[in-house]
Amino acid sequence: MKSIIKQSITAIALILCLSASFAVVAKGNLEKLKFKTSSVCDMCKSRIEKALTETEGVTDALVNLNKSEVNVKFDPAKTSAEKIKQVVLNTGYSVDDRSPDKAVAAKLPKCCQKSGVCNH
Repeated sequence: MKSIIKQSITAIALILCLSASFAVVAKGNLEKLKFKTSSVCDMCKSRIEKALTETEGVTDALVNLNKSEVNVKFDPAKTSAEKIKQVVLNTGYSVDDRSPDKAVAAKLPKCCQKSGVCNH
């Protein structure tokens, strides 16, 4: 009976140690990415953040409208900075000095297009 209890305690301790070490490794591997974008309103912010947070490997995405900047935290084992930037381009917004495909940008609401006027 004592050996079963001892084995159970050892197994539980091992599981707890492994779980803690995986959590530390997962948090330690995240990278940060910052780039400029053509976001102009809350709708732009929502569209970009939604697209990025639905991207595998992205753990956090925040658009700063005052600076027209996107800040992303991601797992480089699951995605790359280039893939993240491509998601934003595919959503219709510029990334640094790169412009999205004109047909994609034209599908954005008028206020989200660079020449549009925001009414919200």
